[in-house]
Amino acid sequence: VPRIYRVQVAGRPTRQSLQLLRDGLHFSDGFFRVHTARRLKTKGNSTFLDLELRQGQNREIRRLLARVGHKVMQLERIDEALDSYQAALRLAPDDITTLFGHGNALCAAGRRDGALAAYRAVLALQPHFVPVYLKLGELLRDMGRLDESFQVLQDGARLKYAPIDLSEDIIQKSAPASDAKLRHDAEQIDYLIGRGILAADYAVHAQTYRRLADAGAGKRAATDFYRLPLTERRSVAKVYNRLVHLDPAPRLDRPAVNPAIDRTAIESDYHATKREITYFDDFLTDEALRKIRAFCLESTIWFTHYQNGYVGAFLGDGFASPLLAQIAEELPAALPGIFGGHKLHQAWAFKYDSRLSGINMHADFAAVNVNFWITPDDALEDKETGGLIVWDKQAPLDWDFDKFNNDQDAMRKFLADNHAKPVRIAYRQNRALVFNSDLFHETDRIVFREGYENRRINITLLYGRRENA
Repeated sequence: VPRIYRVQVAGRPTRQSLQLLRDGLHFSDGFFRVHTARRLKTKGNSTFLDLELRQGQNREIRRLLARVGHKVMQLERIDEALDSYQAALRLAPDDITTLFGHGNALCAAGRRDGALAAYRAVLALQPHFVPVYLKLGELLRDMGRLDESFQVLQDGARLKYAPIDLSEDIIQKSAPASDAKLRHDAEQIDYLIGRGILAADYAVHAQTYRRLADAGAGKRAATDFYRLPLTERRSVAKVYNRLVHLDPAPRLDRPAVNPAIDRTAIESDYHATKREITYFDDFLTDEALRKIRAFCLESTIWFTHYQNGYVGAFLGDGFASPLLAQIAEELPAALPGIFGGHKLHQAWAFKYDSRLSGINMHADFAAVNVNFWITPDDALEDKETGGLIVWDKQAPLDWDFDKFNNDQDAMRKFLADNHAKPVRIAYRQNRALVFNSDLFHETDRIVFREGYENRRINITLLYGRRENA
């Protein structure tokens, strides 16, 4: 009888460690193995795993993990959790928290149809229960139902980030800012007022942002995080990190990905060497490019900001437009020799300060990585830079997410030790770069003209998962 466990272990098991668990280990009283082992996430110096055993017991889980060097910190039988939730639902079938937890347990057990029904039941009973939108959207995405997924994610974002009066408690806990983030938001408000999308009285918020950023000049770096003074937090609460405007960006009634791209040449170039890198121009049709750019310029979805000064937009925060879903569906169909059966796993966009730096070296936890750029070429001051640098060596299979995203010294040492060569792809509007997501990459030097419409914008689509590449 298969038994599924959710386990928190000390440390970060490598891919080889998880494979050892699957292959099996000999003990004095027999041979034991797990049927499946899946890494979920890291938290501090610990990792959450889902493990399935054919005849599992807690003791066997602990022994197996100890043999590969990881102490069990917390262990729960998913099937026991399901029994517990089902018993609770018999007593209180309409309890939202229990229904939601039941959906999460079903999802962890791989019972997608049951999880889908549980999440739908939560929404039917309590349409304002925000956490369920992200879980339901992610589940639908993993099932390949992008249109439904993105609609659910957008509905959740509209609830979560509605520009409404906030409680004092929420205002007190509001997200930190940086001067770079405030200047971006001020420029966006000015842009929206200039286009007649926002009323002129929103200008007071742009003035507040600029006043705060100007006050920090010479006292802190533009990228330093800090909390806004409480008075200003209250005054901008309805606009700071709120969906003041969300462009609908609907699907087109014609292709979004350019039907004229040369499939044979692109796929051949990608597979020509082991490095698996290619790029091509004229990725989107003119209409799709114009409309996805308008969506990124106009939608106030840029809630996440980073130490290097750029801002980000994610699927759960309003970035999940129908047009993006169309692009994400059409690309694998246009290049099946690269994408195979890989489904969209994640997507985001970054918008950069024209005088600050971009993203540090990293790799992404996926099978195929797509970057495309949407800012016009006339914003460039240096036509040979502004794009991406990709190294021709893949991240080691035993490196975990944190290491190949954050450990700059380890990455550069690995590349030097392996004589890796950088491949520099210069920036061009509507250029798409497709590469093996295990390859280390970083933003090239950014030299763009000042001004809101000149900010470099890239969109990233990740397909598949690293362990299935």
